[in-house]
Amino acid sequence: ITHNPIDDIPRDKRPRPRYKVKPILEDSQLSILLQKLFAIKENGTTIKNQLFIYMALITGCRSGELLALSWSDIDFESRKITIAKDIFVQDCKTLVQNRTKGMTSRIVYIDDLCVNLLHKHKKYQSTWLETRKMKNPNQYIFIKRTTKANKAKEAELPGRECFHHFLSKFLKKNGLPHIDVHSLRRTAASYSVSNQVPLTAIQSMLGHASMSTTMIYLRTLEKSRKEGVSALSNTYQDLMSKDR
Repeated sequence: ITHNPIDDIPRDKRPRPRYKVKPILEDSQLSILLQKLFAIKENGTTIKNQLFIYMALITGCRSGELLALSWSDIDFESRKITIAKDIFVQDCKTLVQNRTKGMTSRIVYIDDLCVNLLHKHKKYQSTWLETRKMKNPNQYIFIKRTTKANKAKEAELPGRECFHHFLSKFLKKNGLPHIDVHSLRRTAASYSVSNQVPLTAIQSMLGHASMSTTMIYLRTLEKSRKEGVSALSNTYQDLMSKDR
């Protein structure tokens, strides 16, 4: 076609996308998730799941960006991670592409707990690979743990559904509302706002080119709404008690 048909429609008449507001966990629910998650008996699989969920919550990264990480992307000393890759699926196989959805690389920061989980996970991973005489030439942080024969004897990436299934079952088991893995990204953004993190810093953390995109991710916590009412109430009470 020679031109975009949408250009013929007046701007105020053009259809706009309808975003379905997806929930996040409130304070009490997130508290249960974290406590139950870190109460599970430690083994290689447990640490892997804890690391992925917590890393998503602390960095706000997309699931594909986390799955594409390699050990060289982690700066343990400075507590930071370089996000420059994402995953895609081809012929039913998860592969890495050297770009993110936002098209530009960025730095995200992690805390001591995340660093500790990374160290533990690396130790378990090394043991698992050595036991099966497998190599990890791409130094993937998250690898597929399968019993199927692997002729190449090289570690492969898991699919996105791997952690989605874990999270779904975990939430159901502990009586928590269903959220998807992407909601962990919304959670990171929303709790950052609740803790007075500047919007520009949140935009940078999420890797958004536009602040308007970042705003779509934000949810107002019940605690913040109650604090807002309390602040208004105090202001109004002060005004009413002032001498005229």
